[in-house]
Amino acid sequence: MKHPSKNVIMATLLIPSILLMGVQKVYAATGSLLINDFQVSTGSAINVPVSVNVTGGDITSFSISITYDESVIDILTDTNIILNPLFTGTVVASAGPGISTITASTLTPQTGTIELADLGFSAVGASGATATVTVTPGSGSFVDSAAAPFNPEPTPVSAIATLVDTTPDAFSFPAQNNVSLSTPIDSAPITITGIDVPTPISINNGAEYSIDNGPFTSAAGIVNNNQTVIVRLTSSPNYSTTTTTFLRVGLGGDDFGVTTISDPAIDTVPDGFTFVNQVNVPLNVAVDSAPITVAGTNSPSVINVTGGEYSINGGVFTSAAGTVENGNTVIVRLLSSPDFLTATSAVLNIGGVADDFRVTTLAQPDTTPDPFTFIDQIDAAINTAISSSPIMVTGINTLTPITIVGGEYSINGAAFTSADGTVNNNDSVVVRQTTSSSFSSITETLLTVGDFSDIFSITTAAEDATPDPFIFIDQADVTLSTPIDSNAVAVAGINSPAPITITGGEYSINGGAFTSAGGTVNNGEAVTVRQTSSASFNTTTDVILTIGVISDTFSVITVGQPGDTTPNPFSFIDQTDIALSTSIESGAITVSGITAPTPISVVGGEYSINGGAFTSVDGIVNNGESVIVRQTSSASFTTPTTATLSIGGISDDFTVTTAAEDTLPDPFTLSTITEAPLNTIETSNTITVTGINSPSPATITGGEYSINGGPYTPDPVLISQNDTVTVRLTSAANFATTSTATLTIGGVSSIFSVTTVSEDSTPDQFIFVDQTDITLSTIVDSNPINVTGINVAVPISIVGGEYSISGGAFTSAGGTVNNSETVTVRQTSSASFGATTTATLTISGINDNFDMTTIAQPINGAPVLGAIATQNALVNSAVTFTAVATDPNGDTLTFSLANAPTGAVIDPVAGVFSWTPSAIGTFTFDVIASDATASDTESVTINVSETPQIPAAVVVPVVVPVVAPAVASINDNDHCGDTCEKYKELRKKYRNDESKKIYVTLKEMKKSDPTSFFALEAIYRNHRDLSDRELKMLDPKIQSQFKLFKSYDGYKNYRNLKERVH
Repeated sequence: MKHPSKNVIMATLLIPSILLMGVQKVYAATGSLLINDFQVSTGSAINVPVSVNVTGGDITSFSISITYDESVIDILTDTNIILNPLFTGTVVASAGPGISTITASTLTPQTGTIELADLGFSAVGASGATATVTVTPGSGSFVDSAAAPFNPEPTPVSAIATLVDTTPDAFSFPAQNNVSLSTPIDSAPITITGIDVPTPISINNGAEYSIDNGPFTSAAGIVNNNQTVIVRLTSSPNYSTTTTTFLRVGLGGDDFGVTTISDPAIDTVPDGFTFVNQVNVPLNVAVDSAPITVAGTNSPSVINVTGGEYSINGGVFTSAAGTVENGNTVIVRLLSSPDFLTATSAVLNIGGVADDFRVTTLAQPDTTPDPFTFIDQIDAAINTAISSSPIMVTGINTLTPITIVGGEYSINGAAFTSADGTVNNNDSVVVRQTTSSSFSSITETLLTVGDFSDIFSITTAAEDATPDPFIFIDQADVTLSTPIDSNAVAVAGINSPAPITITGGEYSINGGAFTSAGGTVNNGEAVTVRQTSSASFNTTTDVILTIGVISDTFSVITVGQPGDTTPNPFSFIDQTDIALSTSIESGAITVSGITAPTPISVVGGEYSINGGAFTSVDGIVNNGESVIVRQTSSASFTTPTTATLSIGGISDDFTVTTAAEDTLPDPFTLSTITEAPLNTIETSNTITVTGINSPSPATITGGEYSINGGPYTPDPVLISQNDTVTVRLTSAANFATTSTATLTIGGVSSIFSVTTVSEDSTPDQFIFVDQTDITLSTIVDSNPINVTGINVAVPISIVGGEYSISGGAFTSAGGTVNNSETVTVRQTSSASFGATTTATLTISGINDNFDMTTIAQPINGAPVLGAIATQNALVNSAVTFTAVATDPNGDTLTFSLANAPTGAVIDPVAGVFSWTPSAIGTFTFDVIASDATASDTESVTINVSETPQIPAAVVVPVVVPVVAPAVASINDNDHCGDTCEKYKELRKKYRNDESKKIYVTLKEMKKSDPTSFFALEAIYRNHRDLSDRELKMLDPKIQSQFKLFKSYDGYKNYRNLKERVH
């Protein structure tokens, strides 16, 4: 219990401080805590930043608590809370159940948005679980550089943590073997399952991946549940080499490996090839074959041609021998014979496989073309150039004469000519002639090609001097006694000059002089009529123009008496079937018959003069002005409204009657859909409602409709003119079943019909690509085939192998497969050479074989045993050498001896020969290398003596070395120990030309005659421990050989020490 007096003292002390703070700091810092919603994968952890946005000041210390549901997420240890390095303080991960705390401060005040810490949450619950993370500031714990708490202090903030599953179900990529070198290889597709959010995907080792058959990429990305992934990896450029890549999806992944084919035996013999011979070729022309593709080799093959030239991969043609590689294309070219019906040929040979390309020239000249026909023409204009339709010359095999009578011809669009010429097969010919200058007359052109002819006939039209009717526009209110010109009329419909006459005036043709005399006029010419108006007011005068037998009258009315305000009568055309409440304008009337401004008024509407503004106010109108009346139709159906226009004392009504109400639309038709998928939403065509002027009720049965693109509904609605309607329904869940929806609008109906597809359990034919040259007893996968053409799951079975569906596990058991799934077949190749094994896959009655043929039995080549030099040996001293042999087939070799001396042996595997002779002499025997089918033999001679057999070329007389003056490369003050002392000793003895010569000579002997070299070395090593006196007791020859090798060995040691001390 607190002491009362203590409370009073504390309160007394706090009051001045609070007052002081109020005086010194008017604006306190404040801020808001920040934390965002986040996701964390099950079985993993995530760092979540918590920040504060400081406004109005800075921050130097803070304290926060973090609460959460630790059955979903948890901060496991203090190290999982990473404090911003700008702050120091205390973090407690387990301050209580689901509670963590942070208390920290900084020496440097911070402003703006500052990250306080990273919270390391680990997922504890299952995918889909959520937890609320709440960050709460300690009371008064957020303090600024003035030691003042934030005012107001930050409010608690929350975020939602969601547990997600980014660990996919286990998947595996079947490894691929025996793939080609340096080739992009695609894996079988795998389907990502078991994740419930978009999940990171990445790949290494330069490989790529594709999601749902999209573009391949090596960049990291995102994959969703049920998407398929294919990996692409480029195989090694080396034989029998495996390359791998790892595809990571979320927290899971798998390797995809491809192994290249074994190093094949060199094969320069291609598969057989065949050229397609050609016939009926022109004489003496270069003829190219169709290309053939070289296949079945793995090394360049020799290529040569006889009787022609060849081109590789579209390159330059040549007749010189060369080389060609597997996959190259080759074309052969030769010159056809200069004689008819004669064959020439060229023989192409590739690696010993040959075929001839033969071309045969055409038969004897054929200048009789196939019959051709020109289409005659009638009703042609006279004296006009007319071209025929083109004819194609066929049936000839050589240049053929062409002639024409009565016209010209053009070959293949060239210039027209009447000269004799020649034509080729498949040339196009057009004939041209000029029609007769007389009507109803025939002209003919005769074209002859070889010995066949046809006539192109043209008949001109019959004479026609009766023109089409023409109309003059009458004129009113013209000035008295004035020449008045009519509008111009165009003469049409005649093909010969027609007589033209006029009564009461004059005419002009094409703007020429006016005349009243009779004449003629041609088609297309323009005629204007002129008359002089009456000298009396309001008087009509007429002029009549006649062309052929067609006439028209041009009338002119003079103006009325001056001061006349009574117009000629006018009338409006009433209108019916008008929409309700619509502004309707009359046709324009022209005021005539007045000679002074005249009053104008309207009742029940408005009027406009000469296109001006509409008005209902009385006004004035002049002669020749046009007037339009406007009124608004009734708001009721079948109701007339009238506007009465009065000019001077003349009036007329403009009556507008609204249409009768019509809710019966024009007939409409909804579409019919067949072959629809089962249980899917199908949408009809969109129809537009027309023919109504009032909203019409619409209903639907069996489906829903959408009005003007709005939401679909089955409920009754009202539809207006020009509304659009779309119907939808769900197709049946059974095959070959029809579903209907009936749309009715104002009593007019149409049916939207959807029929589902018939059941189809017979897939399209599929094909496996057979494989050859397969290694014995090897598991080989076929190309994947795509199952198409079915709409139900169908049975699948295999004989002689296994199958995998869409990258799944391989099995030989029967199963089912669906449309669009991929199937790969796997079988093991035969254990015998040149044998074919078959796996037969059957899908609902459709099958295909996947055949594999193993490589042919290699032709055994005999081993080759390397030459073995003559050996020199000493009695009772071992002699050894190693026989070396190669086999073109890589067979295992066995070594043996024939006629060998007693005691001589050879290792049957390593080929190491060893023998210790016990007597002097020359011994000759055979070394044999065998691969169990063939063998090779080398004769070997061993000379055995009591002393070494030194070749004359390398016998060096014993010379007493001349010791050169010592060179002080190492001075007396050097302290490199025994090495330097030994070096000085050897330098004194062997740093001279004679020792160097002996060293060089024996070093060369070691390369060229190692047996003699090692014999010398054996003498030296066997006697180097003897004293000088004992050495002098040896055979002089041995003494010489001993001293010889001792000099070699000493100079060699001198050289070695020289490198070390320098």
